[in-house]
Amino acid sequence: MDSQVLEHVSIEMSDGISLSTRLWLPEAETSPAVLEYIPYRKDDSYRRADDYWGAKLAGNGIAFARVDVRGSGNSEGLLLDEYTDTEIADGVAIIGWLAEQSWCNGHVGMRGISWGAINTLLVAAETPPALKAIMPIAGTDDQYTDDAHFIGGLVAHTGFQWGTLFKMVMAGPPDPEVFGGGWYDTWLSRLHSAEPILANWLAQSPADWPPLDVRKIKVPTYLVAGWQDTYAVPTWRMWQHLAVPKKALFGPWGHTYPYFGGPSGLAWVTEEVAWWQRWLASSTSNAEPHEDKLRVFVPHATIREAGTKPVMGHWLISTDEIESKVSTWHLTNDGLTVEPGPLRGELIESDHLVGQCKPEWLDRAPLEQSPDDELSVTFDSKPLLSEVSILGEIDVRLGLTVSGTAASVAVRLCEVKPNGQSWLIANQVQNLSGKLSVDGETSAVLRLGATAHRFAKGSQIRVAISQSLWPLVWPLAQATTMTLRAGTITLPEATSSGVDLDLETQSFPSAPLADYAVQPHDTDGRLRLENHSGPTVDIVSSAVGQVEITRSTEEISEIVQTDPQSAVWTQTVKQRWRRDGWDCGLEAGYRLTCDEDTFHLKEWLRATFQSEEIFTQEELNNIPRRQR
Repeated sequence: MDSQVLEHVSIEMSDGISLSTRLWLPEAETSPAVLEYIPYRKDDSYRRADDYWGAKLAGNGIAFARVDVRGSGNSEGLLLDEYTDTEIADGVAIIGWLAEQSWCNGHVGMRGISWGAINTLLVAAETPPALKAIMPIAGTDDQYTDDAHFIGGLVAHTGFQWGTLFKMVMAGPPDPEVFGGGWYDTWLSRLHSAEPILANWLAQSPADWPPLDVRKIKVPTYLVAGWQDTYAVPTWRMWQHLAVPKKALFGPWGHTYPYFGGPSGLAWVTEEVAWWQRWLASSTSNAEPHEDKLRVFVPHATIREAGTKPVMGHWLISTDEIESKVSTWHLTNDGLTVEPGPLRGELIESDHLVGQCKPEWLDRAPLEQSPDDELSVTFDSKPLLSEVSILGEIDVRLGLTVSGTAASVAVRLCEVKPNGQSWLIANQVQNLSGKLSVDGETSAVLRLGATAHRFAKGSQIRVAISQSLWPLVWPLAQATTMTLRAGTITLPEATSSGVDLDLETQSFPSAPLADYAVQPHDTDGRLRLENHSGPTVDIVSSAVGQVEITRSTEEISEIVQTDPQSAVWTQTVKQRWRRDGWDCGLEAGYRLTCDEDTFHLKEWLRATFQSEEIFTQEELNNIPRRQR
């Protein structure tokens, strides 16, 4: 089926602000519409992805609308933070506008990944009448516990990495060939209005990040996530709590769409189109009583083990829940055992810098874990006599003795192969500050989150414990003495057998996994990690001509292993847009240091036009450290 692309559509909000939109319309006289609503520059940076999916939907009789969030790309207004009340209200208005168009049958769906998934959930909770179904991919219902900013109540590196990129989103220039007159003044307004977003987030408390009650969502929901993506954890939780017609799919890929999942991706078009055709048709039907609602891939290896090959594994499907039984394993003097046993006090060292093998919350697949295991307290099971498949939430309970008033603890679950290699299955770090008793005796409960994995026969299950993970999270102000007195881990063992699933794999090439290595500290105990990328050049053909986009990132993390107050994170991101007569550059960055009581955060933003600097801003904020 042929389709028509409308390049420069404006949707006006009630306050007069126009949101820039691209539309893909099928040949049919009327059709349903699907909305994707994100701040990622539909006219250049995301144009190829939008073109792909817009053509696929419209070619199957479903209109597709791609809208730049207010203040981003070529939409008017200002973008001051993530998921503001204004953004969500605009989303409700966009859905109403789409439903009223002569080419629309009045039924609208909403989809998106990451940002697009989160605002899909938030807009759906407002129950716009024309919204009939949603598909959030790799999203969360709780930004405090399961988003980039904080991990286990500790300040997360990924929040600063993402926040620096977000500053570029807030301050990016409109395209004069699309936006028209006034683009330069609008750009200057964005630059001058860009918030010190990292300082704002760092100063906030948990109360500033209220979770979404997904029970407010009243429309059919198809949840999608990859097990190699941290957002699989809240996706599993939402699956448990949604009270609407629902489906869920968990595959072996990372933070991406199923059809971009590398060698383990799926030919997703048929699956998604069927969902929209079912719920957005002029008259929708109820769910089939025996429909496979939950589809879960159980990996037999990690993505780092698989490399460029497909991840081996098996599928489990169910009309409701997949059966599992919970087994409890005990941390004892004999390792990880199914029977309780004594445990001598194990000292968990504070000056061991554990975490280089899993330095990122979202990107860069974990390395083989032996270097971190050697710096941790580990408990191994005996070699397994048969395969063990797990699916669901993993809980760890620890009895600890801690000196001081602030502490954290980290747990990693690994599979140790017969060749001695250790591969990460799940992990979590937890801030214990404010939960410590006067005598130092405390209990810690860590939810490692939901995951799926099959431990092979002959492998060992390993639990590795450390005081923290660095550079994943910022260290607490003072080193502490910590002794492990007791511990258990509960594993949800899937009892269902594997099945063949009628979903085709796809043929997109996979990007190579990020290549990095564990670095030694110097003779003074200082560890320096560098993560640089680019500059890369991308030439995008758009409706108004070719745009050359250049990007680069430089990132450094430093710490002295015996001095948590020596930590430094710093990052600089640069981007440039060029076309004949139009040359705009941005640089955003930060540097974070601390003392015992205060974070010291410098943020900067600079802009050039035709290679001449037109704006520079630098802010230094001193932010009290919180015991979250």
